[in-house]
Amino acid sequence: MLQDGENLHFTVRREGFFLDDKQFGKESQPLQKLAPYLFARRIQQIVILPDLSLEDLLEFSKSLALETKEIRSRGGIKEVLLQARITTIWLNETDLSKILTEKEKLEESAQPGVEEEDFNQLQFQPPEDIRDLRDVLKELRAAKTDQRFRELLQETTALIPDAIQPNKRLALTEAMALLCQFATNRRIPMQRRELTSQAINHVATRELVGFLIDFMCKRDTSPRLKDVLKNILVVLKHRAIGQLMEKLSLEDSAGKRKILVEALIRQGHDALPVLAEHLQDDRWFVVRNAVTVIGEIRHPDSSHFLGPLLQHEEIRVRREVVRALAKTGGQEAVNLLLKTVEGSDEEMARQALLSLGALKDDRAVPALVRTVKIRDPFMKRSSFTKDAIRSIGEIGSPEAIPALCSILRQNKLIKRTQFAEIRAAAAQALGEIGYEDARSALEVAVDDKFARVARQAALALKQLKKGSEHAE
Repeated sequence: MLQDGENLHFTVRREGFFLDDKQFGKESQPLQKLAPYLFARRIQQIVILPDLSLEDLLEFSKSLALETKEIRSRGGIKEVLLQARITTIWLNETDLSKILTEKEKLEESAQPGVEEEDFNQLQFQPPEDIRDLRDVLKELRAAKTDQRFRELLQETTALIPDAIQPNKRLALTEAMALLCQFATNRRIPMQRRELTSQAINHVATRELVGFLIDFMCKRDTSPRLKDVLKNILVVLKHRAIGQLMEKLSLEDSAGKRKILVEALIRQGHDALPVLAEHLQDDRWFVVRNAVTVIGEIRHPDSSHFLGPLLQHEEIRVRREVVRALAKTGGQEAVNLLLKTVEGSDEEMARQALLSLGALKDDRAVPALVRTVKIRDPFMKRSSFTKDAIRSIGEIGSPEAIPALCSILRQNKLIKRTQFAEIRAAAAQALGEIGYEDARSALEVAVDDKFARVARQAALALKQLKKGSEHAE
């Protein structure tokens, strides 16, 4: 296999060696015995380079045959291999660029050695008898000394890769939840938090994250467990966000999409850069999904991502953008919605009006007042005007009272019934604003010949009265 010039990347599990997710050497008794031996020594990945030499292979065999105490005293198996100047066999490192860089250093250095991550310097060797993950977790929770905590943490990380399988998914979830708790709980000593964060970085492979996401999306996973998994993914942050979005982009099931969206929303502001990348996707539904999540995150800084999409060719994307802007809020969102109100797309303009009302931002009121003042003798914009008045009422700014009172007092010679609906909307908005400045106009309107106007004026006066009593 090495003659083809390709690297060999083996995953080590207790039950054997795996090459591209297929078990390798299943019929070989020596290999079947070697796998659990390596696994117990926290070796999960082996990369063999094409220029493997017989000398390296022999030195590797000698290193594995050393006593556990000897390996520990020399800094662990990786350090032993480095001291032996083995450059074609690499353990627990899959980044080829890093491997080649270190290989070059070793070959040029008279005193070879590499600086390993702090987590790999813990110098703990798991026991040869592999224990159940949950037993280790129980001890980890109760660890009294920092040294014992280190040892149990290392043993936990050695067991986690083997738990990435359906019949161990509950134990895996328990393990990841515990690690996340230790890493984020400020009552835990800082040194333990930092060690646990390094452990999480060590085990949070793409395979593990994908497994957790799939488990979260299963129908038979309980709501409580789904919630736990979402919280784990929050701690994994960028390792999880990209995969969540990838799965959302391909998922056909509405139920699973809902779960994925909820998980992304929980990521909060950290998810915005990845979501912004997906706004450029050629698939409109992927863009819409990203917009939905951005809206639910409700961060004002995200409005500038959404602005260009108001020109998207797909109406369903544009609608979602308007809804999202109503949730993100901020001056930029208000400005974008006001531009949409003034645009030529009537459907989008009406939706933008309602969104401005939902924002309850006083800065939108002057533009809304200008909208309701536009002359419309033949009532071609009546629905649009009513939506603008409703939004003014929702915002509740007294700045609009003069314009609303003026509408309430007006009468038309034509289209009087249609205009009465606008006057009734104005009376309702005055009641929602709730200022005494509107009382005189409302008292006159109570006797209006159009029953709808009179009824809304009477209700608005009651609201004014309640407001006055509350103020007293």
